[in-house]
Amino acid sequence: MAFAWSYSAYKEFDQCARKYHLIKIEKKYKPDQNAPALVYGRKLHKEIENYLLHGEPLGEIASPYEKHVTRLKNVTGQLIVEKKMGLTKAFEPCDFFGKNVWWRGAPDILILDEDKGVARVLDWKTNKNANYADPDQLELMAMAIFSYYPKIHTVKGVLLFLKVDEAVPKTFTRGQLNDIKSKWMGRVGRITKAIDTDVWNPTQGPLCKFCPVSNKDCEYAP
Repeated sequence: MAFAWSYSAYKEFDQCARKYHLIKIEKKYKPDQNAPALVYGRKLHKEIENYLLHGEPLGEIASPYEKHVTRLKNVTGQLIVEKKMGLTKAFEPCDFFGKNVWWRGAPDILILDEDKGVARVLDWKTNKNANYADPDQLELMAMAIFSYYPKIHTVKGVLLFLKVDEAVPKTFTRGQLNDIKSKWMGRVGRITKAIDTDVWNPTQGPLCKFCPVSNKDCEYAP
């Protein structure tokens, strides 16, 4: 069975294989798209996108973070917002919705300076705590950028936690690319094994109370 994955999908599988299977594979349940945090995040991203690409004023959601957003107007390089990127299993660039897509991702902000061989990638975070920041997301973005842009030799990534005004930086070089590929092939191999064996063991944890899966399908459901 062919499947495409993303950072968020892998994190969901890592959190609980049962939940991943029922939501991503069987599509028996759907996350609550109207959850306040999701609605807030969508509005924030849209307001920033409209400001950067169309010159619209920042709205009520994004205006408190004006100092971070306006800096992007003066960056050196090509500014790209929400670029949809896809990779095949051979790590070749492909269409985001292509039949051969294996991985999907879309950085919130991508700044390319191909003359200097440097790319900057930024992801807006609305969490109130940066202590559990996961740079794996930036690593996957770097993996894709190196594949898409042969002239880029360095990717400087940042997770920017807007509400607490904290930045978590991480830099990657093209020399790390093979190790990054190998690491993620191994990690995603866990999903492939679960698909092949059809074994989707649940994991009990504090997030179970927020899970849309019912107790008919999981013994840990509330």
